[in-house]
Amino acid sequence: MSNARTDSHILSSLAAYDAMLGLSSGQTARWENLLLKIIEGTLTHVVMEAAGRADGYALGLRDAGGITGIQRERMACVAMAVAAEKIQCLPDDA
Repeated sequence: MSNARTDSHILSSLAAYDAMLGLSSGQTARWENLLLKIIEGTLTHVVMEAAGRADGYALGLRDAGGITGIQRERMACVAMAVAAEKIQCLPDDA
């Protein structure tokens, strides 16, 4: 089960990080939604699928010229870090 206080703290930290990336408000909202899907995942495959979608979103932003390759790599690292932390918190049989 997701801890709302922790989730809120993570998203607040990520929102500050997103501002450094130069994302628009709509892009930031979409990015946060994708990260929230990772955080709310209850099974390993769901968490990994959500992380893949976040990475795909970052790739799309880069391909469209909205962000640089370095920014995309940073976003991918954030998504993978959030996913790794979530997976560590899941039960072994998840």
